[in-house]
Amino acid sequence: MPGDSFERNYFQQLSRLSAAFALISDTALLTLGGSLKRREILSGQMADALSHLYLGSAVMKRYHHQGRKPADHSLVAWSMAHNLHGAEESLTKFLANFPYRPVAWALKLLVFPWGRRVAPPNAKMTMEVANLLL
Repeated sequence: MPGDSFERNYFQQLSRLSAAFALISDTALLTLGGSLKRREILSGQMADALSHLYLGSAVMKRYHHQGRKPADHSLVAWSMAHNLHGAEESLTKFLANFPYRPVAWALKLLVFPWGRRVAPPNAKMTMEVANLLL
Protein backbone atom coordinates (compact mmCIF):
# COMPACT_ATOMS: atom_id res chain seq x y z
CA MET A 1 0.00 0.00 0.00
CA PRO A 2 1.20 3.52 -0.67
CA GLY A 3 3.43 5.10 1.90
CA ASP A 4 2.80 8.82 2.26
CA SER A 5 -0.46 10.52 3.17
CA PHE A 6 -0.46 12.50 -0.11
CA GLU A 7 -0.73 9.28 -2.07
CA ARG A 8 -2.92 7.43 0.45
CA ASN A 9 -5.56 10.18 0.38
CA TYR A 10 -5.98 9.89 -3.38
CA PHE A 11 -6.12 6.08 -3.30
CA GLN A 12 -8.82 6.28 -0.60
CA GLN A 13 -10.87 8.72 -2.67
CA LEU A 14 -10.48 6.55 -5.77
CA SER A 15 -11.58 3.49 -3.77
CA ARG A 16 -14.62 5.31 -2.36
CA LEU A 17 -15.73 6.53 -5.77
CA SER A 18 -15.05 3.15 -7.39
CA ALA A 19 -17.26 1.47 -4.79
CA ALA A 20 -19.93 4.12 -5.41
CA PHE A 21 -19.68 3.49 -9.16
CA ALA A 22 -20.07 -0.26 -8.62
CA LEU A 23 -23.11 0.18 -6.36
CA ILE A 24 -24.79 2.65 -8.72
CA SER A 25 -24.12 0.59 -11.85
CA ASP A 26 -25.29 -2.66 -10.23
CA THR A 27 -28.47 -0.96 -9.03
CA ALA A 28 -29.05 0.57 -12.46
CA LEU A 29 -28.67 -2.81 -14.13
CA LEU A 30 -31.03 -4.44 -11.62
CA THR A 31 -33.73 -1.80 -12.01
CA LEU A 32 -33.39 -0.83 -15.67
CA GLY A 33 -31.98 -4.03 -17.16
CA GLY A 34 -31.43 -3.87 -20.90
CA SER A 35 -33.19 -0.53 -21.22
CA LEU A 36 -30.09 1.12 -19.73
CA LYS A 37 -28.41 0.74 -23.11
CA ARG A 38 -31.22 2.67 -24.80
CA ARG A 39 -31.00 5.48 -22.24
CA GLU A 40 -27.97 7.08 -23.80
CA ILE A 41 -27.72 10.00 -21.37
CA LEU A 42 -27.53 7.65 -18.39
CA SER A 43 -25.06 5.25 -19.98
CA GLY A 44 -22.97 8.22 -21.14
CA GLN A 45 -22.78 9.61 -17.63
CA MET A 46 -21.66 6.24 -16.30
CA ALA A 47 -19.04 6.09 -19.07
CA ASP A 48 -17.81 9.56 -18.06
CA ALA A 49 -17.53 8.50 -14.42
CA LEU A 50 -15.67 5.34 -15.37
CA SER A 51 -13.24 7.22 -17.60
CA HIS A 52 -12.45 9.71 -14.82
CA LEU A 53 -11.83 6.85 -12.40
CA TYR A 54 -9.62 5.10 -14.94
CA LEU A 55 -7.58 8.23 -15.65
CA GLY A 56 -7.20 8.91 -11.93
CA SER A 57 -5.95 5.37 -11.41
CA ALA A 58 -3.50 5.78 -14.28
CA VAL A 59 -2.16 9.02 -12.78
CA MET A 60 -1.60 7.36 -9.41
CA LYS A 61 -0.01 4.27 -10.96
CA ARG A 62 2.42 6.39 -12.95
CA TYR A 63 3.24 8.57 -9.93
CA HIS A 64 3.85 5.48 -7.81
CA HIS A 65 5.98 3.70 -10.42
CA GLN A 66 8.00 6.81 -11.29
CA GLY A 67 9.32 6.99 -7.74
CA ARG A 68 6.85 9.40 -6.07
CA LYS A 69 8.90 12.47 -6.95
CA PRO A 70 7.97 15.57 -4.90
CA ALA A 71 8.37 17.65 -8.07
CA ASP A 72 5.32 15.84 -9.49
CA HIS A 73 3.02 16.66 -6.54
CA SER A 74 1.35 19.66 -8.16
CA LEU A 75 0.76 17.73 -11.40
CA VAL A 76 -0.71 14.79 -9.50
CA ALA A 77 -2.81 17.08 -7.28
CA TRP A 78 -4.28 18.91 -10.29
CA SER A 79 -4.94 15.68 -12.22
CA MET A 80 -6.56 13.98 -9.25
CA ALA A 81 -8.71 17.01 -8.38
CA HIS A 82 -9.88 17.13 -12.01
CA ASN A 83 -10.62 13.40 -12.26
CA LEU A 84 -12.15 12.89 -8.81
CA HIS A 85 -14.36 15.96 -9.25
CA GLY A 86 -15.35 14.74 -12.72
CA ALA A 87 -16.26 11.29 -11.41
CA GLU A 88 -18.37 12.78 -8.62
CA GLU A 89 -20.06 15.15 -11.04
CA SER A 90 -20.89 12.35 -13.48
CA LEU A 91 -22.31 10.12 -10.73
CA THR A 92 -24.35 13.04 -9.37
CA LYS A 93 -25.76 13.78 -12.84
CA PHE A 94 -26.57 10.11 -13.29
CA LEU A 95 -28.55 10.08 -10.04
CA ALA A 96 -30.31 13.32 -10.98
CA ASN A 97 -31.48 11.72 -14.25
CA PHE A 98 -32.25 8.26 -12.86
CA PRO A 99 -35.92 7.51 -13.63
CA TYR A 100 -36.80 5.72 -10.37
CA ARG A 101 -36.66 8.65 -7.95
CA PRO A 102 -36.91 6.70 -4.64
CA VAL A 103 -34.01 4.50 -5.75
CA ALA A 104 -32.01 7.58 -6.82
CA TRP A 105 -32.59 9.27 -3.44
CA ALA A 106 -31.53 6.14 -1.55
CA LEU A 107 -28.39 5.80 -3.66
CA LYS A 108 -27.56 9.48 -3.18
CA LEU A 109 -27.86 9.07 0.59
CA LEU A 110 -25.61 6.01 0.52
CA VAL A 111 -23.01 7.36 -1.90
CA PHE A 112 -22.93 11.06 -0.96
CA PRO A 113 -24.26 11.25 2.63
CA TRP A 114 -22.50 14.60 3.25
CA GLY A 115 -22.75 15.83 -0.31
CA ARG A 116 -19.98 16.03 -2.85
CA ARG A 117 -16.52 16.15 -1.31
CA VAL A 118 -14.06 16.93 -4.11
CA ALA A 119 -13.58 20.43 -5.47
CA PRO A 120 -12.30 21.02 -9.00
CA PRO A 121 -8.73 22.26 -9.43
CA ASN A 122 -8.52 25.85 -8.25
CA ALA A 123 -6.72 28.73 -9.99
CA LYS A 124 -3.61 28.38 -7.81
CA MET A 125 -3.21 24.70 -8.72
CA THR A 126 -3.77 25.48 -12.39
CA MET A 127 -1.13 28.25 -12.33
CA GLU A 128 1.39 25.94 -10.65
CA VAL A 129 0.86 23.30 -13.33
CA ALA A 130 1.00 25.90 -16.11
CA ASN A 131 4.30 27.25 -14.75
CA LEU A 132 5.73 23.74 -14.57
CA LEU A 133 4.71 23.00 -18.14
CA LEU A 134 6.08 26.30 -19.45
